[in-house]
Amino acid sequence: HTYYQFPNVENVRVAGLNGHEYKDKLLSSSEPIKETGNTVQFTAETDRIYTGSPKKVVLTGIGDGVASIDIEVSTYGDGCKYGKGQNDVVVWNPYVAKSKRMGDFGDGEWKRMCCIEPGFVSRWNHLEANGTWSLQQVLTATLE
Repeated sequence: HTYYQFPNVENVRVAGLNGHEYKDKLLSSSEPIKETGNTVQFTAETDRIYTGSPKKVVLTGIGDGVASIDIEVSTYGDGCKYGKGQNDVVVWNPYVAKSKRMGDFGDGEWKRMCCIEPGFVSRWNHLEANGTWSLQQVLTATLE
């Protein structure tokens, strides 16, 4: 998993997901929700899968010495149902209660991290024999 460390996750903003649909894994409904905000913030437990092939996500913290991280995503495929340009982005933070229930996660670690992870997790992608599908992420950090 791609975990990013920040002094305080409540001061982190995730941009680039506006207009994309997501599945909120904390809700019982499987209906997709459309992201309408310019940024996603961590103010409670967050577990979302954004679809619609987000190509660039910008993770920005507030405060001295905090980096802004550009996450550029490219996918390639041949001989598969979902090919080039098809990917999801997971946005996750366990926040207070869930971090206390996790045996491999310190009670206070939620406050200093978030997971922003491209992948293919919202649906099955069937590959033909000798088919390929690959994902690449390029991270560029700028110290604020």
